[in-house]
Amino acid sequence: MASSIRTYGFINAKVKTMRSFLLTTAIYRTMVAAKDVNEILSILSQTHLRDVVGRLKSQGAEELEQELLRDQINRLREIEKFSQGLPKQVVFHLLERYDGEKLKVLLRVWHRKEKPEPQVVHEKIVYDLPVGDIASAESLGEIVTLLEGTPFGEVLGKVASVYRERKTLFPLELALDRDLFGRLWETTKSLSQRDQRIARRLLGIEVDLRNLDWAGRFREYYGLPVSEVSELLLPHGYRIGADDIRDVAAGGHVAEVLTKIVGKGRITLQGGEGEEGWKAIEWVLYHILLSEAKRAFGEYPFAIGAILGYFYLMWIEARNVRTLFHAKMYGLSPEQVETLLVL
Repeated sequence: MASSIRTYGFINAKVKTMRSFLLTTAIYRTMVAAKDVNEILSILSQTHLRDVVGRLKSQGAEELEQELLRDQINRLREIEKFSQGLPKQVVFHLLERYDGEKLKVLLRVWHRKEKPEPQVVHEKIVYDLPVGDIASAESLGEIVTLLEGTPFGEVLGKVASVYRERKTLFPLELALDRDLFGRLWETTKSLSQRDQRIARRLLGIEVDLRNLDWAGRFREYYGLPVSEVSELLLPHGYRIGADDIRDVAAGGHVAEVLTKIVGKGRITLQGGEGEEGWKAIEWVLYHILLSEAKRAFGEYPFAIGAILGYFYLMWIEARNVRTLFHAKMYGLSPEQVETLLVL
C-alpha cells in the first residue's frame, strides 16, 4: 500500500508540472481579439504550442488539426514514461483512442473512394496501422486482415455484415467507440472507489457528449428512425440517458433535459428546440466537463484524477484552438467567437 501511494504521488507531481502546458483564459481572450488567423498563430507561437505553429507549412485548418493531435499524443507519451501499473494502463487506453480516430478517418476515405492522401497522423501511435493500404483496400475483409495484431480487426469483423447490409459506416465507427470506451471503462473497475468515481464521472460526461453527436448523425446522415437511436448509443453516460436523447431527437423541448443535467434554477433556459436545443445541451455538457476536469487535475492527489483531468483539459484546449482558427477564417466578431469557446 505504501509503495502504491508513493507511486501515485510521484505520478501526480509529474503531471502537475504540465500545468504550464495549458492555455490560460487570458491567452484565449487575447486570441478572441485577434484580427485574423496570422495573429492567432503569432500568439500561439509564444505559448507551449510554439512547436505546433513551427511545424505548420501552411495556414490550412486540416494541417493545424493534425499538429494539435501530434502535440496531444506527445504529451500523453511523456506521462506514460513515468507511469506504472494502472495509471500506465489508463494512459495506454487513452493513446489507443487516437488510433481509433485515425482508423475512422481511413475508413471514411476508403468508403468514399477518395483519392487524396488521408489527413491523419501517419506515424505509429500505439499500433502500426498501414495508412495507404487501408485507404485503398478492395474490401472490408481486406481491411480486417490488414488490422490483424490490433484489437480493431476483430471489432470490425463482428459488424462487417451490418455494414454490407446498410452500406453506411456507422456500425463500424460505433463498434470502434464501444470497444475503446469499453476497455477503458473495464480498467476503472480495478481502481479505488474514489479514483473510480472521478474516472467514471469524467468518462461519463464525454459519453454524454459523444452520444449527442451520434444521435445527431444517426438522424441527419443515416436516416434512422428515432426509435432505433437509443439502442445504438454508448453505455455509461453520466447525466443523460437514452430516453432523454430519444426524446430530444424526436423534436422535444430540451428544458427538461437541461434541468436534469444542471439542476432546477441553475441555468436560464431559452428556446431549446431542434438544432438550437442540441447546441444548448452540448454547451452545458462541455462546461461541466471543463469544471470537472479542472477539479480532478487540481484538487485530487491521485494519479487517475490528475491524468484524466489533464487529458480532458488538453481535449478542450484543442477544441478551442480549432474553433478560434475557423472563426477567424470566417470573419466572426469577437463577441461571436467567445460564445463558441469553452472557458
